[in-house]
Amino acid sequence: HKDAAALTLAEASFLAGIPQAPAVYDPYTTDGLKYTVSRQKDVLRLMQQAGDITANEAKIASDAMQTFSFTPPSNTFATSAPHWVVYVKQLVEEEFGPEALYRGGLKIYTTLDPKLQSIAEQVVDDQIAQLGDKHVTDAGLIAMDPRTGEILVMVGSPDFNNAAISGQVNMTLRPRQTGSVIKPLTYLAAFEKGWTPSTVLWDVPVVYTDTAGNIYTPGNYDGRFHGPQPVRSALA
Repeated sequence: HKDAAALTLAEASFLAGIPQAPAVYDPYTTDGLKYTVSRQKDVLRLMQQAGDITANEAKIASDAMQTFSFTPPSNTFATSAPHWVVYVKQLVEEEFGPEALYRGGLKIYTTLDPKLQSIAEQVVDDQIAQLGDKHVTDAGLIAMDPRTGEILVMVGSPDFNNAAISGQVNMTLRPRQTGSVIKPLTYLAAFEKGWTPSTVLWDVPVVYTDTAGNIYTPGNYDGRFHGPQPVRSALA
């Protein structure tokens, strides 16, 4: 609701970066806002290099958008499976460009199964409710046809519009640590090298430091250490 001539440097430089990839640089989604703010810094840097603005003006403009409050258009994501819609938009934009996505009059047919999607959303809600005493607030669920790789279900979070849990972040796409999933494979490698279920491991405090100087001190879920443990107990 503002004439282009009335835009501030902060607003103009922010908007200037969006047309390259509107589905990615979308300030109404959590990740999109992060990418768009980063994109704005590139615009300001280039303007400074061209001599159009000073370094101080660039900093002020960048800082201004860090705290800008965006009011999303009503019903932007009132549709079902909003994470899926965002995902598909990004795929189409990447493949065919923003012009085709927003002005090409495309009819896009996807593999999502509405019935399964509804069931999956309920499953996610039920699981989070059961884990309420463990302070679990977020989850993601994706289901694919193993024969074709087609995505049938995508639940990126229990509530896309819940900012308290960063609901717009798609947990089915966000890179995660492998965690305990990798442990059986690690133990398998150890068994192949001669370990047995009765091999003794020591469950004691340890400290790891990576090449960047970060310190990692793992602990057990019960907050205690248990001394010598046979592999069968450690794995369990």
